[in-house]
Amino acid sequence: MSLGAIVKTWVPAVAGVTALVLALCLVHSRRAMAAARIDTLGLVACDLSESAERVQALTRRGEDLIDVDQRRKELDRRMADSCMPGLVQAQLMSAARKVGLQVHGIQPITAAIRLPGSAGPPAYPNYSVSVSGEYRQIAEYMDACTRQPLPARVKRFAVARQKDEAGGVRKGLEAEITVEAFQPASPIGNKAGA
Repeated sequence: MSLGAIVKTWVPAVAGVTALVLALCLVHSRRAMAAARIDTLGLVACDLSESAERVQALTRRGEDLIDVDQRRKELDRRMADSCMPGLVQAQLMSAARKVGLQVHGIQPITAAIRLPGSAGPPAYPNYSVSVSGEYRQIAEYMDACTRQPLPARVKRFAVARQKDEAGGVRKGLEAEITVEAFQPASPIGNKAGA
């Protein structure tokens, strides 16, 4: 056999084997590229899922909006009520009676008038509360003042033993408590930007 006959016989076989090897390499590389792309898509999907969960957690639902609206209305009502000294006094009285104290008096204390634009903290209405009872009851009352619907805080208090008309000591304690009630700086509905 001549060289030309050998080449003619083997060239198609070598070309076929070469084409098969190239096809296998191409399939293998495509498979690797597809696997890499699938992995990348999996990572993107995880990132998108996490982003969607964060957005969902930060997005208010209809029930949440209704709750926020109800809370806002309650706050507006309480702010308007805080401008009514009679309601503040009634709540102070109610809180004292709930803990079993005997109330001798709740009187507003005249606050110093502050001129608009003057420096210093705002002046809130103060009330002098005179009660008698046990130490535990007085402590519960002072705590209850901070948790009532119209916010108030105890500024000062003095506790002493109760005395009878003859000057003798009776069971229980007397307390003189000064309470400061919160009052908004401007009327409700007159909000800035409204």
